[in-house]
Amino acid sequence: MISFENSTLYYYTVGTRGRAEAIRFLLRDAGVNYQDFQFSFDEWNDLKPKLMKKFPMAVLPCIETQDGQFFGSTVPLLRILGKELGYYPTGGVQDDHFIENTADLASDWVSDYCKMFYCPNQLDFHLNMEIPLHLSRLERIYGAYPSGPYALGNEITYADFLVYHILYQEKFLDKLHESNPNLEKFARAFEERPKMKAYLATLPKNEPEIYPTPPKELQKTTS
Repeated sequence: MISFENSTLYYYTVGTRGRAEAIRFLLRDAGVNYQDFQFSFDEWNDLKPKLMKKFPMAVLPCIETQDGQFFGSTVPLLRILGKELGYYPTGGVQDDHFIENTADLASDWVSDYCKMFYCPNQLDFHLNMEIPLHLSRLERIYGAYPSGPYALGNEITYADFLVYHILYQEKFLDKLHESNPNLEKFARAFEERPKMKAYLATLPKNEPEIYPTPPKELQKTTS
């Protein structure tokens, strides 16, 4: 059993954007105390060689436990946290496979979103092609277990934190409604989890967009 209590989460100073916020969501929901160590991209250049001596992969986000163990990269880290903190599927191999695929597909969307940091000229393609594709996939997945509201029915897993975060990141939570009823049901249930409700209320309301312009087109592409 690995203890993540009072561990250190390493990631860039990018607010709720990027790849670390889903980790924060899960830790908050589990009631785990942790230190949130954030740094600029320039500071990472100095920190990385030091981190590599302790953690050869030196991938972000990563967590260092109090006893010096390192775990990193978003989906593998979420999977470990899920196993240790009670967010891993309990129904066997088929459920494991289903949730791993859900997490991978959500991670694909995160990758496309993060690409906008560096390739703002691809905004139209992201809005009109990538987002509808990712939405339709996840809407279908979240309808596989009609009991809902989570991907695996009534059982929340590590993948749900990643899915909610990309919907949050893309500012899509208020645009689900009738067009994505399964994701709408999921998002509303996720937001009512007591620890998540308290944490979400603390997050900034006006973070700068990574898009060159706000993604108003989202409403058009899913209508």
